[in-house]
This record gives sequence, C-alpha cells and structure tokens, in this order.
Amino acid sequence: MMQEFYAEAAYPLNHKRAAEAFARLLADDRLGHVWFIRAHLREVGYVVVTFCFSMEYGGLIAVVDDLFIQKPFRH
Repeated sequence: MMQEFYAEAAYPLNHKRAAEAFARLLADDRLGHVWFIRAHLREVGYVVVTFCFSMEYGGLIAVVDDLFIQKPFRH
C-alpha cells in the first residue's frame, strides 16, 4: 500500500529505506505504531503514528506520519 500512496503523489519510494524503517518501528513500541484500516474483511489503508519529544509541550507527542486509504474507500 505504501507503493500506492507514493505513486499517487508521484513521489519515488525507496523500498529498502521504507522496509528498514518499518522493521525498526514494528520492533520498538517506543517509536510509534502502525494500524491497518479494514473494510469488507481486507486491508484498505493504514495509519502510522510516530513519537517524539517536544520542548513546546514538555514531553512526548504523537505525529501522524502516514495516512493512506485506497481511493474506492474514501468518502
């Protein structure tokens, strides 16, 4: 799905870097989380939330780093 997401924006996807980043993220809950969006018993999208420390807010914050839903499921 990441390939679809990047292709839609005409942005090149570095497959090696993306795979390495996902592996790190999935291996360490302190970095963030990935959720799949399902419809009709299949994955139709995903959201990636990452964490970072913010001086402004005085602690850990979450950032929606990626959000993708396949076109037929967008309303």
